Amino acid sequence: MKQQGNMTAYLELAAIFLTALLGANAFHGMPGHFVTQKSHCIYGERASPRAEKTQLNMVFDFIRKRAQEGVEQVANIAEKAAEGKLADALKETNEYVKERQKQDQENLKKFQDGLRRSRDQLLGNLNILLGNTDDGLEKTLERLEEVLMMADIGIKTTDQVLNTVREASKGQEKADPEVIRSILRGTLIEVLEGPQGAAGRALGSSEGDGPTVIMVIGANGMGKTTTIGKLSARFAQEGNLKVLLGACDTYRAAAVDQLAVWAERAEVDIVKPVNPDDKPHLVVEATVDKGVKEGYDVIILDTSGRLSNNRQLNRQLKKMKDVATQRLGREPHETLLVVDAAVGRNAVDQARTWKEEIGVDGLAVTKLDGTAKGGFAVSITKDLGIPIKLIGVGEKIEDLRDFNPEGFVDALLGVKEEEVEALAARMAMVAAERKELAKKKEEQKAARQKAMVTTSMPPNKPMKKSRRAAKKAAGGKKKR
Repeated sequence: MKQQGNMTAYLELAAIFLTALLGANAFHGMPGHFVTQKSHCIYGERASPRAEKTQLNMVFDFIRKRAQEGVEQVANIAEKAAEGKLADALKETNEYVKERQKQDQENLKKFQDGLRRSRDQLLGNLNILLGNTDDGLEKTLERLEEVLMMADIGIKTTDQVLNTVREASKGQEKADPEVIRSILRGTLIEVLEGPQGAAGRALGSSEGDGPTVIMVIGANGMGKTTTIGKLSARFAQEGNLKVLLGACDTYRAAAVDQLAVWAERAEVDIVKPVNPDDKPHLVVEATVDKGVKEGYDVIILDTSGRLSNNRQLNRQLKKMKDVATQRLGREPHETLLVVDAAVGRNAVDQARTWKEEIGVDGLAVTKLDGTAKGGFAVSITKDLGIPIKLIGVGEKIEDLRDFNPEGFVDALLGVKEEEVEALAARMAMVAAERKELAKKKEEQKAARQKAMVTTSMPPNKPMKKSRRAAKKAAGGKKKR
């Protein structure tokens, strides 16, 4: 019992030491992720000044490997400390930390490089705007509106930014460039976080009760099949999960072959149409039945590309979803819409139709590395309330990343690590001032309403008797 107690104490000390070495980002895949293990999946949550507690969010950016390495380091320190070799353990951990930090920097650079075109355009226009010290407040706001609309940020979010900057600059002739930067950063993060935060960005999961079923939809050429291939590889290789693909795009022979190549590359299984004229819903039925019967962890259903306004194909898609629901006893855990970032604002209208007719749980935004329209990610989230769950910033498997709003916005705006704290603090100050101003406005409104009610009420005067009542009363007195 005493030895077990000592080992527990060593483990606790080792965990504290490793966390101190790595900072608040210990056990992370991308900078800023906390990780914990639940069943055979790895979950995590973005660490930020705004986060009050760790929420569970399925993530795949090198998480499984990194989490296991972290656990091994803690165990190594504890064991060697118990053997009296603490110095050796600390030296090994120090080398491990240095290597980890180097890899994180490389991963972050790849992510930032993927958003280079979007960042260069937006940042270039912003720098010109903020560098002009001659413009007054309204002229600056007018130009800021042009910059944000050119970046495909969208009308709603642009108005939110402008109104916040206007309120924060009240009584000033000119806008403070740093205030604009902090408000822009804070607003974009707030929009992309959505009301549910990290929980809303988690891919749907069966949580161990049968296979997780993911249905992937989208128009032609959006990158559906490639996204499925990369996602299946990550599930299999990083999540160590048993994955089954369903080749339900029976209208395009090349689609089945393409998915089969990805299945072989990712070392996962695939269900193909038995006959060339098999209907898509039959492949759905066969895939789900096999997945349930043979104990697969994840089933991913590919679908044929279609325009959002093609009613016939949408009815077919609805039938496929209904068949999956019947075989599972519930709807697929995730209906993932794949959109090409190069389409920009046009993707919003497509997504709106699919959301209404089919139901969409999340978005996978592809080809962000090949466009300057990365800002549309903000508008599609703001306008439709559909969370972005995955983004593609390159051709490799690891370039399909879990969407992280803070990391995305900082990469888009070119925010350096040393600037984050100051910008976040300034935005918090602006938010507090806005909250206080809103409170005062509510109090003033309540006071005005109370005053209106008071003035509209007649003064309390004695009620006058009617002439008939007065006459009657007078007559009655005479008779007496």
